[in-house]
Amino acid sequence: MKLFSHILPYILFVSFSTAAMNDLGSSRMQTLKRSSYQGIAVPLTDQYDTGKHVFRDFEGAVNLFIKGKTGKHIWPWIFINRFVGSRPGDTTASALSNTPSFGRIKGMDIYNGEGALRDFFSRMGLALFIARALGSPGIVMDPEFYNDYELEDVSVMAGRMGKPQAEVERALEAVG
Repeated sequence: MKLFSHILPYILFVSFSTAAMNDLGSSRMQTLKRSSYQGIAVPLTDQYDTGKHVFRDFEGAVNLFIKGKTGKHIWPWIFINRFVGSRPGDTTASALSNTPSFGRIKGMDIYNGEGALRDFFSRMGLALFIARALGSPGIVMDPEFYNDYELEDVSVMAGRMGKPQAEVERALEAVG
């Protein structure tokens, strides 16, 4: 296929076995350096983290990557799960979703009523800033609804939010 013959393969490693950005020490850096991947997705935090984060929180890790010269692109990894709600008894990947922060969100915080959507966009900006600082081609956004898989059905989400499905669909499109 001549059309794509000029494109070199690029292999990005994405795995939950990769430690979060602030948990990567020098021994893990050496492992990254020896890997055969061109890029590695590194979570800023885990998918259940609700803390407020700024660049200072990751500055040491970023400097470690820069000094460690892994020769790999580090793709900061963020989770859409940050603004997905959870209720006791929901179909969830982990009991870690049963926190007051997630419990206050009805469906998804697509109207930013709980500030989770704003926090997600803040994390996205932070991930993009870190990617640029590291010379990475981009970021990884994990679209899985770990807090409640049933919410992947827009009609279920609309019901939980008490909104018409068409309105929720428009709001989701506005979020992006």
